[in-house]
Amino acid sequence: MTRLRPLAERHHAMVVGRGLYLLRYVSAPLDKDCPSIAVNQRPVNDDITLIAAPGRSATHLEMPGDCMVIRAETPGPLSLIAATDSPDGTIDAEVRLERIFATAETQPVARRAAETRRTVADRQQISILAHVSRRGDVLADAGEWICGPDMPLPIEGIEIRWPNMPDGVGLSCSVASGRGAGKHAAGAGEFAGTRGKAASLTALELALTGPASRDYELTGEALFLGAAIASQRGRKLSFAGPTGREPLVGLRLEVVQSGTKPVSKTKPATAIPTRPAGKVRIYRSIPGAAASPMLIDQNATAAPDRGI
Repeated sequence: MTRLRPLAERHHAMVVGRGLYLLRYVSAPLDKDCPSIAVNQRPVNDDITLIAAPGRSATHLEMPGDCMVIRAETPGPLSLIAATDSPDGTIDAEVRLERIFATAETQPVARRAAETRRTVADRQQISILAHVSRRGDVLADAGEWICGPDMPLPIEGIEIRWPNMPDGVGLSCSVASGRGAGKHAAGAGEFAGTRGKAASLTALELALTGPASRDYELTGEALFLGAAIASQRGRKLSFAGPTGREPLVGLRLEVVQSGTKPVSKTKPATAIPTRPAGKVRIYRSIPGAAASPMLIDQNATAAPDRGI
């Protein structure tokens, strides 16, 4: 195919790491007179292979929707050139390079990163067992409401379970109960409060202790009868109603690493007939292919060992 000399063109250089990629022509500002994208190797590298779709150009992405596969045995440079031969055309376009296969060298790194994320999730995942008036023991995962705005019921006692508590971290819990039941203190895995005495909690204090506690924070919301939801975050939380006599009718707790944003869930707590063994749910974020949007008119070059 003979190509006219372009009236305008724009160059963009990139470096791809070892692996398999999909190069896609995503979009252009104008559906008509969109630029063609030439994909060149300068200098030519026999270890990088361009594989076009059947019936399409082996060196150009002609229009949005076109794509080609790039197979790189070793890291190397690619040059993309957006060009138009129309006076009304544009040289702006969006092209996206997506890694579709990680090489053997990068897979162990990805696995180690995933294992690190799982370890952090394990250490931060807590669950809360609460004895709720007229419902018995209720178990909630971190970030889930026990009772709360949608179903306010008096909470008479709680137990915070943290099976994989990090070394150097401790947790203390102190509660005050009505009907003359007094105050109760407990640590992680211990119950604080009462059962079957109709003595609702009227105050709650939680604190992270130990030399490593500075790496973690508590975040919580508490609802007392007739009052607004109170939200707190820090190494120490203290909740009570306006007069100190209102029953606690909703609670949501979570442990997060310092400086991170908590992810609260709206799933209701689960009623349980007996006190079960500690239960941990691990929520993982499993990334898909590493995709990096790229505007042709941006002047950016990626590091060889990371693709783009």
